[in-house]
Amino acid sequence: MNLPFLAGMLGQLKELLQIALALALFRDELHPINVLGIILSLLASAGYKMIKSSESPSIASGTATYTLLNQVQSTVGWLVG
Repeated sequence: MNLPFLAGMLGQLKELLQIALALALFRDELHPINVLGIILSLLASAGYKMIKSSESPSIASGTATYTLLNQVQSTVGWLVG
């Protein structure tokens, strides 16, 4: 695990703590759609950080969009259909 990836994951933890603190302070309720949105955004952010931290010269040559699209389709495919 490299330092930028670790920093990104700690940022994710900070986001979760901020959400928990806001829920406690404002006594707000989490509905299933809110939970789904939080989970999807955290997974997408973590996936981006993983891809970004493992960049290779092939990504810089223009295959990044195709590779990312395939990874997103394979990850989200089970959610959609």
